[in-house]
Amino acid sequence: METEYQVLRKKEQLYLERMSELEVRSPIKGNVVSWDVEKTLHSRPIITGQVLVEIADLNQPLVLEVELPEKREGHLDRYIKDQSLQKDDQLEVSYILATDPDVPLEAKLALDSVSMRADADEEHGAIIKMRAIPAQDTLRELQPRPGAKVIAKIYCGRRSSGFVFFHEIYEWCCKFFF
Repeated sequence: METEYQVLRKKEQLYLERMSELEVRSPIKGNVVSWDVEKTLHSRPIITGQVLVEIADLNQPLVLEVELPEKREGHLDRYIKDQSLQKDDQLEVSYILATDPDVPLEAKLALDSVSMRADADEEHGAIIKMRAIPAQDTLRELQPRPGAKVIAKIYCGRRSSGFVFFHEIYEWCCKFFF
């Protein structure tokens, strides 16, 4: 009888351990920003380490995650080289929120926040990821949602209007005819 009791206690302990492993905890305090969590996770098999929901601490400073198509990176690299900029230098970035395009906003892009390698992207092919720090007060007034799209322009010097309007056509011709 005593042996049976001990076996049942061990089984109970194993079940309690398994139940505690089923608890999902966030590594940070914040708000769930994923859409329709209950529907997404209902009756879905999951594995250890799988991302289930996104959590954002909306009290932290906001950051712009800019994705530059690799085909445009050459202009940025030339500007950095011509100006002899260092890793701790910053570039000017102007951007607009897709949700509020009437308000132009400013940010700073530190050169050390530019990724050293290209990542694959379904829409643009290869992209270079970088992070810009926006002016917090102005941006918080607009109350953007986490993940809101932006259209950003990185200042890379002045060029003639002919270059600005026709450089993509010229680059396309070089790619296919030369």
